[in-house]
Amino acid sequence: MEQTAVLIHGAFGGPWTMQPLAERLGPRGWDCRLPVLRHHNGRADDEAALVGLSIADYCDDLEALLRALPEKAVLIGHSMGGVIAQMLAAKGLARAAILLNSSMIAGILPGTEAERKLGRDLMAAGPFWEQSMHLDFEMVSALALNTLSADAQRQVFAQLGPESGRAIFELFFWMFDERETTKIDAQAVTCPVLAVSGSEDRGVSPSIARQIAARYGDKAAVHLAEGCCHYIMQDEGFAEVADLIGDWMDQL
Repeated sequence: MEQTAVLIHGAFGGPWTMQPLAERLGPRGWDCRLPVLRHHNGRADDEAALVGLSIADYCDDLEALLRALPEKAVLIGHSMGGVIAQMLAAKGLARAAILLNSSMIAGILPGTEAERKLGRDLMAAGPFWEQSMHLDFEMVSALALNTLSADAQRQVFAQLGPESGRAIFELFFWMFDERETTKIDAQAVTCPVLAVSGSEDRGVSPSIARQIAARYGDKAAVHLAEGCCHYIMQDEGFAEVADLIGDWMDQL
């Protein structure tokens, strides 16, 4: 019997980032849905349309999709998508949640100097929350694509688009977010949670995954993907990680 998994891409990305996982799960009997977050279509007008959008807006769009499904889906979110997956799970909309290098949620602080420096660099960018944002190649290659070859880094970076500055503010500066967008009631998450973290992720370190999983107690498990970076799905060693994820899902 085919079961449904909804694969949620992260900030600056698109469904293409999740395609390698979908290709591994499909033959195992999973119907993989790869929604595109609002205004992440690669169109010329996306940059202006993203201004002011909240992670809550992305969550609302996906909530509508999930409520239209005949049964609860397994939610698999990468980076910001991992935060969205947790927000939806807290609404009772997930059969299980798999977090791939999930970004911080409210209450969790950066644990490494690289993460703190990233926060300082964002603060130096001015009122970015009032704008849309683009990534800098040097920063992304050092923090998020660091295990990929030079050619692969360029290929991935070329596909990344703009992002809502407000959404990035909600991720990194949750303590100043009056709406508490990423504050999640851990008790409301009753489904199993698997937090997967690349050991070489310099932008969202494994300590973040461990802290997130600790919020969910016995419901959560952590897997350290050795040698993998933030864009874990684009890593050469991802097939092994994908098979581990598939095995975990088969036990649900």
